Amino acid sequence: MHQFSLYIIIGLIILLVATSGGFALYQRAAKAEIATPTQQNATYALAVDQQRQTIETLQRDAEPLAKPNKFLATRMTETESQFADAWNAIDALSLAADGSTPDELEKRANDEFQRTIEVLRSVTAH
Repeated sequence: MHQFSLYIIIGLIILLVATSGGFALYQRAAKAEIATPTQQNATYALAVDQQRQTIETLQRDAEPLAKPNKFLATRMTETESQFADAWNAIDALSLAADGSTPDELEKRANDEFQRTIEVLRSVTAH
């Protein structure tokens, strides 16, 4: 019976050592699993901070450009409106309203073009 008690005590010691070892392995694995999200958290926090700084920089850089951009947009709208008005005026013209024939219209257009070329040559000659 004494020998049986000895085996039980040895068995309990082995069981205790195995349980302690298993707990130690579990704890090490749990720490490793916790460390990974912690590292990812730090990486994400750094990325968010960098993005915040980038956004602030972009906003600071955009502030001085806002007024000139608005001015340019307004000017472009005005220019497009003037361009459309000019085309509407051209479309409203009737080249044949004076009763000219196509040959007379062509000669008049060629004469006007020649006059324009001569003016350009005289202006650029100086």
